[in-house]
Amino acid sequence: MFITNIISYFSVVCEVIMALNIYFYLASFMFLLLESLIILHKLVDKIILPLLENTVFVILAGFLPPLVYTGLTLPWVIDHVTVQESMCAINLASPASSLSLVPASLISCISLGILVTSII
Repeated sequence: MFITNIISYFSVVCEVIMALNIYFYLASFMFLLLESLIILHKLVDKIILPLLENTVFVILAGFLPPLVYTGLTLPWVIDHVTVQESMCAINLASPASSLSLVPASLISCISLGILVTSII
């Protein structure tokens, strides 16, 4: 994620930088969700999720849904990418910015709920 910020200083293609930034943030939140599901699977005996034992499934589930979502929402987000002090940014006042903020917030809340459930 820091690499995309560093590249944005040297590149004039802000659309590519923001697409990578959105994708990597969504992928990291997705992997946190998967990790909380794995913790729930390991700690709670009554919950059995056999797909989480498969490493290939976990990797694909962490990378593919954010890639598809970023690809589908990118046309709306690209219109609101701006350059501020040689940094690429999304105008957060636009409704298109919620296309990247809402999924990350939703995944975070679900992950936190799963972790609290597994601890209790």
